[in-house]
Amino acid sequence: MITTDYVIDELVTLTRIRVNHAAAVKLHESIMSSSSIEVVSVTTDLRSRAFEIFRNHPDKEYSFTDCVSFAFMSSLDVQDVFAFDAHFTHFGFTLHP
Repeated sequence: MITTDYVIDELVTLTRIRVNHAAAVKLHESIMSSSSIEVVSVTTDLRSRAFEIFRNHPDKEYSFTDCVSFAFMSSLDVQDVFAFDAHFTHFGFTLHP
Protein backbone atom coordinates (compact mmCIF):
# COMPACT_ATOMS: atom_id res chain seq x y z
CA MET A 1 0.00 0.00 0.00
CA ILE A 2 1.11 3.54 -0.66
CA THR A 3 -0.20 6.79 0.80
CA THR A 4 0.87 10.36 1.46
CA ASP A 5 1.88 12.17 4.60
CA TYR A 6 -1.27 14.31 4.18
CA VAL A 7 -3.45 11.21 4.54
CA ILE A 8 -1.50 10.13 7.61
CA ASP A 9 -1.98 13.60 9.10
CA GLU A 10 -5.74 13.41 8.51
CA LEU A 11 -5.99 9.85 9.85
CA VAL A 12 -4.01 10.50 13.02
CA THR A 13 -5.93 13.71 13.71
CA LEU A 14 -9.28 11.99 13.21
CA THR A 15 -8.23 9.14 15.50
CA ARG A 16 -7.22 11.67 18.16
CA ILE A 17 -10.62 13.36 17.93
CA ARG A 18 -12.78 10.24 17.72
CA VAL A 19 -10.84 7.85 19.96
CA ASN A 20 -8.01 9.31 22.03
CA HIS A 21 -4.42 10.50 21.97
CA ALA A 22 -2.91 7.12 22.84
CA ALA A 23 -4.73 5.44 19.95
CA ALA A 24 -3.54 8.15 17.56
CA VAL A 25 0.07 7.70 18.69
CA LYS A 26 -0.17 3.92 18.35
CA LEU A 27 -1.72 4.21 14.88
CA HIS A 28 1.01 6.57 13.67
CA GLU A 29 3.76 4.35 15.05
CA SER A 30 2.18 1.27 13.46
CA ILE A 31 1.89 2.88 10.04
CA MET A 32 5.37 4.37 10.06
CA SER A 33 6.99 1.09 11.12
CA SER A 34 4.98 -1.06 8.71
CA SER A 35 6.87 -2.81 5.95
CA SER A 36 3.69 -3.02 3.85
CA ILE A 37 2.79 0.71 3.87
CA GLU A 38 4.88 3.28 2.05
CA VAL A 39 4.33 6.89 3.10
CA VAL A 40 5.33 9.47 0.48
CA SER A 41 5.90 13.11 1.35
CA VAL A 42 3.89 15.58 -0.71
CA THR A 43 6.14 17.62 -2.97
CA THR A 44 5.65 21.20 -4.09
CA ASP A 45 4.70 19.98 -7.57
CA LEU A 46 2.14 17.52 -6.24
CA ARG A 47 0.66 20.17 -3.94
CA SER A 48 0.35 22.53 -6.94
CA ARG A 49 -1.44 19.87 -9.00
CA ALA A 50 -3.73 19.19 -6.04
CA PHE A 51 -4.57 22.87 -5.75
CA GLU A 52 -5.53 22.96 -9.44
CA ILE A 53 -7.98 20.11 -8.82
CA PHE A 54 -9.29 21.90 -5.73
CA ARG A 55 -9.68 25.21 -7.56
CA ASN A 56 -11.34 23.65 -10.61
CA HIS A 57 -14.06 21.83 -8.65
CA PRO A 58 -15.90 24.49 -6.60
CA ASP A 59 -19.10 22.46 -6.96
CA LYS A 60 -17.61 19.49 -5.07
CA GLU A 61 -16.92 19.17 -1.36
CA TYR A 62 -13.45 17.71 -1.87
CA SER A 63 -11.06 18.27 0.99
CA PHE A 64 -7.61 19.47 0.04
CA THR A 65 -6.27 16.12 1.23
CA ASP A 66 -8.68 14.41 -1.19
CA CYS A 67 -7.24 16.54 -4.00
CA VAL A 68 -3.69 15.65 -2.98
CA SER A 69 -4.69 11.99 -3.13
CA PHE A 70 -6.35 12.44 -6.54
CA ALA A 71 -3.22 14.11 -7.94
CA PHE A 72 -0.91 11.54 -6.36
CA MET A 73 -2.90 8.55 -7.58
CA SER A 74 -3.24 10.03 -11.06
CA SER A 75 0.54 10.55 -11.23
CA LEU A 76 0.99 6.82 -10.54
CA ASP A 77 -1.88 5.80 -12.85
CA VAL A 78 -3.60 4.13 -9.88
CA GLN A 79 -7.31 3.37 -10.31
CA ASP A 80 -8.15 1.50 -7.09
CA VAL A 81 -8.34 3.16 -3.70
CA PHE A 82 -8.94 1.86 -0.20
CA ALA A 83 -11.16 4.55 1.30
CA PHE A 84 -14.55 5.24 2.81
CA ASP A 85 -15.00 8.54 0.99
CA ALA A 86 -17.36 8.58 -2.01
CA HIS A 87 -15.49 11.59 -3.40
CA PHE A 88 -13.01 9.14 -4.89
CA THR A 89 -15.71 7.56 -7.05
CA HIS A 90 -16.85 11.03 -8.14
CA PHE A 91 -13.32 11.61 -9.39
CA GLY A 92 -13.30 8.29 -11.28
CA PHE A 93 -11.49 5.91 -8.97
CA THR A 94 -12.70 2.45 -7.94
CA LEU A 95 -13.44 2.42 -4.22
CA HIS A 96 -12.56 -0.51 -1.94
CA PRO A 97 -13.59 -2.13 0.43
